[in-house]
Amino acid sequence: ASKQPGDPVMYIIPVQEYRQLWEAQGDPGVSILVETQQKMLLDQPTPFPPAGIPVLPFEELGGTNDLAVQGVYLDSPTMSGMRFVGRFSQGPNPVINEGMQYIYQGYAGDAGEYLVAFFYPTSTSALPDSASEVPASEMDRLNADPGAYMQERAQTLNGLAETDWEPNLSALDAVVASLS
Repeated sequence: ASKQPGDPVMYIIPVQEYRQLWEAQGDPGVSILVETQQKMLLDQPTPFPPAGIPVLPFEELGGTNDLAVQGVYLDSPTMSGMRFVGRFSQGPNPVINEGMQYIYQGYAGDAGEYLVAFFYPTSTSALPDSASEVPASEMDRLNADPGAYMQERAQTLNGLAETDWEPNLSALDAVVASLS
């Protein structure tokens, strides 16, 4: 009850019951995203898509996933999933630390019967902390061609090491891997 937007959170959700809950209300959205995620985990497209990653639960989304960097697939004997650093936006906005998150989406159990979703705020010195710190030249690039701007930012952020993020992305991967 005391969770605030942007606070770290992990969900472990029984998939069938979750789908049934939404479908009973006439909304196939969860089922569509579960199927899309499971296909992505099976196909493991490379390179990792720079945006548009299917993410659940809806309660954590504040818009469209317009940036996904540092994406990798994480498989273990008990889980299959993917992680990336990304954000959700409602329009073209400069890429800043505010709102950036480590996001894990995966399935656990013998038959993938549990959705595991983990969200943790992350940052890097390669990004300004707030919109007020974004140089005018960067805002001009964003306004002139949002698609090219996002592609440029994704390329830059994908070039960073896992240790260039705070916290270190490997440490967050270890948190996820510690589930049994």
